Amino acid sequence: MPDDTAPEAAHSDSSTADNRPNVIDFESVLDEQIAAEEEDGSHTEFDPRVFHPSSVGYSEWLIMVKKLGLSDTSDLRGTFKMGDLVHEYTQKALVQAVEHIDGWDDIETPVEFDEDGLTFVGHADVYDPEADIVYDIKSRGSWYNFDPPVDRHIDQLHCYMRGLDAQYGQVIYVSKKDMEVRTWPEGAPFTFDEARWDEIKARCKRVRDAIYDEGIPQSEAEIPFDRPDNYFAESTELDFSGVNGGGA
Repeated sequence: MPDDTAPEAAHSDSSTADNRPNVIDFESVLDEQIAAEEEDGSHTEFDPRVFHPSSVGYSEWLIMVKKLGLSDTSDLRGTFKMGDLVHEYTQKALVQAVEHIDGWDDIETPVEFDEDGLTFVGHADVYDPEADIVYDIKSRGSWYNFDPPVDRHIDQLHCYMRGLDAQYGQVIYVSKKDMEVRTWPEGAPFTFDEARWDEIKARCKRVRDAIYDEGIPQSEAEIPFDRPDNYFAESTELDFSGVNGGGA
């Protein structure tokens, strides 16, 4: 005997009692889409030797949190996605502005190299091989308390510069509000700093060795480093006062 209730039930799932269609839960649709893209681009890495440039400028505690995916950032998905969109827009503008940049080949340039028992894996935002410079794009919600350079951004660029054997680097800060751009340094870029690079490697080695010695922590409480009072504590103080166009 046919089920007379089935058509009515199906109809009620897609419309209200007065036949108006139910509204789409746009927030859920967007969140699911962003979550899927976030999973595809996850930076979680359980190999003790492998590090992503975006995390090497933090304290050892936070490097381990980011490396092993120990923090829940689901409430920041929209913020991250807006940053991605600003990245893409700025990258396209740079390609159009610099004639000798080889189109998309120099955007999101893969960077992977081994050094001193460490492996660094990532993508440089924009690489200009002719000018021997790497650009890294950072989006900002506002210019409040903007006081560049941000040490972790310089550390991240050093990874790209090392992997691409580039001498120069520059950070491009872009406002998510109105696309205003500020660079650091203004004018001339900064040059690769060998001492800085040694500090970055030493920090990563401490994280690598802790994982080898203690195993992979399953929560933030198991991390064998002290959590800094400031969650986003920088790795070191960096003096760029002598850089042409720069200054801390």
